[in-house]
Amino acid sequence: MSFFKIVKSLFLVCLCSIGHAQNTEQAISPWYLDTGIRYWLGKSNFEFNLYDYIGTEHLSRLTDQNVTTNTAEGFWRLGHQDGVFLKGYVGAGSNIGGEFIDEDYPPALDVYSRTKSDQNHGRLNYLSIDLGYDLIQHERYKISPFIGYHYWLTHYNGFGCTQTADNPDACTSLAFSNATDTLNDTATWNSLRFGLNGEIRLLDNLNLAVDAAYIHAYLLGHDFHNLRSDIRGEFFDGVGDGAQVDLALNWLATPNLSMGIGARWWNVNTEGYAHFEESAVEGRPQRVDTTQQNYGLIVQSKYRFDDSKQHMTSTDKGDVSNRPAHWRGFFLGANLGYGMNPNNASILPLQSTPEDLAFFSPRLVHLQSSGFLGGAQLGYNWTKNNVLWGIESDIDYAAIGGTNSITFVPYPYLLNNSVTQQLNALATVRGRLGKVVSNVLLPYVTAGVSFANTQLTYAQTIAYIDHPLLENTYDRSILMTNWVAGAGLEYAVSNHMSYKLEYLYLDLGNQSIETDYYAVDSAFASNVLRLGINYHFN
Repeated sequence: MSFFKIVKSLFLVCLCSIGHAQNTEQAISPWYLDTGIRYWLGKSNFEFNLYDYIGTEHLSRLTDQNVTTNTAEGFWRLGHQDGVFLKGYVGAGSNIGGEFIDEDYPPALDVYSRTKSDQNHGRLNYLSIDLGYDLIQHERYKISPFIGYHYWLTHYNGFGCTQTADNPDACTSLAFSNATDTLNDTATWNSLRFGLNGEIRLLDNLNLAVDAAYIHAYLLGHDFHNLRSDIRGEFFDGVGDGAQVDLALNWLATPNLSMGIGARWWNVNTEGYAHFEESAVEGRPQRVDTTQQNYGLIVQSKYRFDDSKQHMTSTDKGDVSNRPAHWRGFFLGANLGYGMNPNNASILPLQSTPEDLAFFSPRLVHLQSSGFLGGAQLGYNWTKNNVLWGIESDIDYAAIGGTNSITFVPYPYLLNNSVTQQLNALATVRGRLGKVVSNVLLPYVTAGVSFANTQLTYAQTIAYIDHPLLENTYDRSILMTNWVAGAGLEYAVSNHMSYKLEYLYLDLGNQSIETDYYAVDSAFASNVLRLGINYHFN
């Protein structure tokens, strides 16, 4: 599933929310809609075991461990007073830090080998859609079975290679530096979910929400060993089972608006085959098993659109559907989101480049830059006759990066070219212009200037088998400034609080590195989708 499909899903959720909100003055509807924003800070671990084609001899293991995940998520639930509901969430983020361990066992090798690489610039994307029914409804608790679909993608990158065992043939002597992209693994699970959703009211304004599911998963993955010509995109599959549990303790600031904190644990195990028959001469499928685990802390905010509460006063409801929201003045808030931009980095030989070296070097390297960002914003609005104009400034931590590695093998030598780019921090100063609709909805356009801390790294390695003979690494970090433009929707859920959905396009220009033999150039741009919450001082 592409990032743009995830973006489309988020927009559909928000459009449903807006349409429902604008109809609140009509006849009371039996439907309600929950929409919310969630941040997931967690850990990720992945294990891939390879056996012989019979499945009895353990040959190798790949392990990604202690990886940190930062994820932005939008979630929703559309329900009917009779108990039927449709719920889901869409999330995207970054896998940063951690270790990529590659182990090989005899008899595949004469001597046990264990190499370590640094993991970075990975990603985590997921989506879930569930159909359920409120089977048991009580004044203080509710239990609801559901069935649904879940999509789950993880991607890991390994940089460098250091032998930590006693094998004399792999990544010994001079170790590959962490500028060389040596390993890439992508795993995607499409799953059927069966579960229970429950809610327990602990106090009048405090409840505990639980979502637990069994999943039956189908796996498709790809493995890239960038220092080997025989494992470049070899794919593997599998079928298995797992479990997913979400817990959240929610405080109701108003009957419609809540803030929550909780925990999440996901786990899936599969068994299948690595399809070497697709990539190796006289190859055959070999047995594999995999384990993926994600867990961590979740923080969320949720708002309910519910016509059945129209008998309450506006003060009781805590919303602004029947009175003007005060948009004028200062506001302060937080945001989180996801950025993505596919790009081709160019590697152009100079006149001084030796002919053989130029022949075995790529001219273009594709980079799939993507990742999490999150931070804070501050601004001021002016209004007149429902027209709003203002200024907003924000600053975000970012982990929007991409990497790729191309290897040529004029046996027994190896020539590897690795390019990595990273956007580490982002700030913008923008003007906003919009029109307030029905007192509570603000569609707007925005444009201004952006500032970003960026990093471009190029590494070229010449090796004999797995022994590096020569490695040249070049790294450049600079502050880039250029324009930014976009559009957004902001919805007031009280006189002081509002949610927003915002799209920005950043064009930061190009960054270049010139080495002794090459001119390396890459564009830094990004499509950014952000969710946010603002507090208005009025």
